Amino acid sequence: MAGIKKKGKTISLFQLFLRQIIWLAFSIFLEMVIAIFIFIAAFQFHVILTADYAQNYVSEHEKQITQANPFTADLLPYMCTYGLYDENKNYIKGNFSKQEKQQAMDFINGNDKNGSEFSLITRSDGYCVIHYDIRVHFKSQLLDKIIPQVEITFWLLFLFFFIMLVIINAYFFGKKLKKQFQPLLLQIEKIKEKDLDFEEEHSRVKEIDDILNAVYDMKSALFESLQEEWNLKQQKRSNIRALAHDIKTPITVMKGNAQLILEEEDIKNAYELAEIIDENADKIENYLKLLIEETKDNMTVNKQEKIPVFELCKKLKNEIQQFCVAKGVNVSFFEEEHTNQKTKSLDPINENETVKSIYADKTRILRAVLNMVGNATEYTQSANPKMDILSEIMVSFYEKNNYFCIQIADNGTGFSKEALLHAKEQFFTMHKERQSSHYGMGLYFTNEVAKEYGGYLTLENRTEGGAKVVFAVSITR
Repeated sequence: MAGIKKKGKTISLFQLFLRQIIWLAFSIFLEMVIAIFIFIAAFQFHVILTADYAQNYVSEHEKQITQANPFTADLLPYMCTYGLYDENKNYIKGNFSKQEKQQAMDFINGNDKNGSEFSLITRSDGYCVIHYDIRVHFKSQLLDKIIPQVEITFWLLFLFFFIMLVIINAYFFGKKLKKQFQPLLLQIEKIKEKDLDFEEEHSRVKEIDDILNAVYDMKSALFESLQEEWNLKQQKRSNIRALAHDIKTPITVMKGNAQLILEEEDIKNAYELAEIIDENADKIENYLKLLIEETKDNMTVNKQEKIPVFELCKKLKNEIQQFCVAKGVNVSFFEEEHTNQKTKSLDPINENETVKSIYADKTRILRAVLNMVGNATEYTQSANPKMDILSEIMVSFYEKNNYFCIQIADNGTGFSKEALLHAKEQFFTMHKERQSSHYGMGLYFTNEVAKEYGGYLTLENRTEGGAKVVFAVSITR
């Protein structure tokens, strides 16, 4: 694994958001200050005229307007219009629009509601009515034509820059947040591709860093899982190759003996050779069963039924008895747990407790238990080849801690230290070469069945000699 980058000081998402909001608020405040400064400077340097500029100008230059002869538009600011009337209030000349003429007449007659926008100056030859609007104008007439509504334009510009500031702040905040999320997205992508050899990185944001730490924990667990899966696959391939290779031996023996039969004239010797062929054919059949078992889908759903414990005990006793008779091994049945050199009475299984039951596939339970019995009989017989000691196994049925337990004890050689650690693993055998009927699948299968039905499998040696195996499954009441 690559090294880990040192983790720097982190901040929370709340602090990150708060900082960004403060920056946004400061930016908006700065925009307001700049806008106000520009507006004041524009008035100060007469780039923009005040809303009452025309009204004040007319008041200040009223004498010139009164005495001017002839009267011209140059006497007034460009934002003003005018109309000259005689003493009888007849319109003489000016630059009023039709609407302004009507409003001016109403103003002269005292009926105008917009009188604040008109001024009346008495001249020697009649009247001069001046119309102006009370709003801000540019000093430059050209600018005023281009931007007629200074206040609205100002607020629109303010709003535009306000929106731009929000967008810019959001963009940089998103970029900053994306940078913090980048290691997380990168690590998840690598994990998705099962590329687990990557350098760990950290984020400055606490919440993102917490997620990254969780991802790294998940990566470690996944790495171990994939490593274990790879090891199991390698082990399975190795075992399958070994089994496939072992099949060659009985086939070679069969071929050789078949050729000898063709050459043999003595019928007795031919029968002996045929028996050897038959034994090796059985070996091949057993090897093929193992290969088929190896390639089965372990996720296959097995048929389950409610099995009364007492009925299961009777079935198991019958099957075990038949098996042991065929093997020439004595068997004793008990309803108690055998410990070292003594028995410990627990909850025996009796016919009146039919309410106790298990949910399981009866066939798989029978196979699992018979695998245990097969191991016990094999090692019992191998420990006493001359039969100077009686080969015997003890089978106990009992209930313990809400588990239905089946204990198989024997007086054989017992488990080696290696077997106690690995006997439940697939293909493990104390035989270094596969030249016996023990292929290392029995206890593995039994253990898988026990786990499948909520139970367990335990292995130990007896102090008086031999081994003891306990198979337990969960009881349903």
